[in-house]
This record gives sequence, C-alpha cells and structure tokens, in this order.
Amino acid sequence: AAIEKNAREPLAAVVLAQLELLAQDIDDAEEFLQTALDAEKPDRRVLGMLARVRLLQGEAADAARLYELGRDKLGIGKSYLPGTDEWLKGQAAAYVKLGETGKLQSVLESIARLDGDNAVVRKKLAQMAVERDDLEAAGKWAGQALFIDVMDADTHTVLAKVYESRG
Repeated sequence: AAIEKNAREPLAAVVLAQLELLAQDIDDAEEFLQTALDAEKPDRRVLGMLARVRLLQGEAADAARLYELGRDKLGIGKSYLPGTDEWLKGQAAAYVKLGETGKLQSVLESIARLDGDNAVVRKKLAQMAVERDDLEAAGKWAGQALFIDVMDADTHTVLAKVYESRG
C-alpha cells in the first residue's frame, strides 16, 4: 500500500525489493529500487541494495557508480557506521570485476582500517603490493595479516620475499 501511495518511498521499495530477491526476480527488485532512488538525496538502503542488484545483474560499472555516489553524497566508507563493511565489500567486488586495482586498493585499505581482524583483506593488499613491487607495503600488510592468522602459508611466502629482498 505504501508503494502505491508513494512509489519513491525508500523503506517500502527496499522491503519489496528484498521480497523480489527472495523470489529470485532481480529485474523487479531493480525496478522498485530505481523508482525510489533520488540521485540528489539518495537513501543509503536503496542505494546499497540497488548497487548489489546491479552486481548480481553483471553490471559492475553501474554498481561501482552507485557505490561511489554513496561515498560522495553520504560519506559512506569515510567513518564506521553499521553496514559500512558490507558497503565497502560490495564496492571492492565491483572494482575487482572491473579490474580497477587502484580504486580496489583504496577500498581495501578502508576495510582494513575499519576491520582490525580482517586477515583476508590484508593478505590481498600484501599480494597487490608484491605485484607492483612495493615490498615495503607488502611487508606491512603481510605482517598485519600474519598477526591475525599466523598459520597462513601465502602470507609467509610474501614475507619471505620481503625479507629476501632486504638481504
């Protein structure tokens, strides 16, 4: 009833989109969310769910644009609020699909800053640093990852490269 009275009602659109997603009707979920989206004053819930839907539809570039809209208009990712970690993980997934390593690195660093126990993100940052031959950064991130998960063989391999380079 709320959506019939006001098709742009964010909460109603999110609830209806969630129901459509449960029914595996991604296109109808997108339609509810697109109708409720106000690009000038976006609702965090609508924007986040629409970005996730666009990722599910294989539209990583549009998902990245929506995540960036949330960062720019709402400040999401600049400080910790409930749901920020999921937002940043979605943004990272979009950048992975697009091959945007520079943007991916920035988002992963934000996740690492907000989530002190995330070894997977630190391990990825260490691997990315090795790929660009930044062994100082690789050592930093691998050291942090190892502190969280001392048994991770890949992290030990990265640290071995770092120590080998130091002589």
